[in-house]
Amino acid sequence: MNIKRTGFALAILAASCASALADEIPGNCLASFRVKPDKVLVAIDWQLATGTNAAMSCAAGELLREKLFVEGSYMLKQSDLSGTPADAQSKALAAYEDLQKKVKDLPGEDTPGTLFSAGSYLYTKYQLAACILTVEEMGGACWSAVGRFLAATTKFFQKVSQNESNSLKKQELLTDLNNLKPVVAALHGGPGDPNGARNRWVRTQTQLCRAIQQQCL
Repeated sequence: MNIKRTGFALAILAASCASALADEIPGNCLASFRVKPDKVLVAIDWQLATGTNAAMSCAAGELLREKLFVEGSYMLKQSDLSGTPADAQSKALAAYEDLQKKVKDLPGEDTPGTLFSAGSYLYTKYQLAACILTVEEMGGACWSAVGRFLAATTKFFQKVSQNESNSLKKQELLTDLNNLKPVVAALHGGPGDPNGARNRWVRTQTQLCRAIQQQCL
């Protein structure tokens, strides 16, 4: 009987440890990776709650991961998950409209890569926060919006990943941003799940990290 009880206690302890470990970012995902520039990241299955795949260069994918999760100035932190999905989506829409306006108001035919990256990382950060804050079974539209933005702007991410000072074609960027406007504007905050947000935050970072490790090194 004691053996059975001990075994049962060990099983509970093991399950508790596994749960705790599932809620932590692996140590080898807290650094930047030297990706192979000729490789392409084709399965971005770190987008939870969707079956959407979007292709982007490994260099662009790693730059996105680095900026949002490792050491960038637009890092998505736990402190960004303190509001509601609607709050985060309002910030994402404001960042999107600000980027669109700044590009539109530029004189000439070029957009600085630094301007694009600043606006797009800020939008992606807040839209990801909205998705992570949303109860999981209701988050599909939110994650699809992130996927559509990345898919539509991947060529710009790819160029900026080579050199952030690279200029982008203003009209081409504006066309893609205008095409995304209905998707972004139609989003509304779904039911919130703040208790599960931290675990989704960890999983999102971990799954993008694993995709980079498996496809890009």
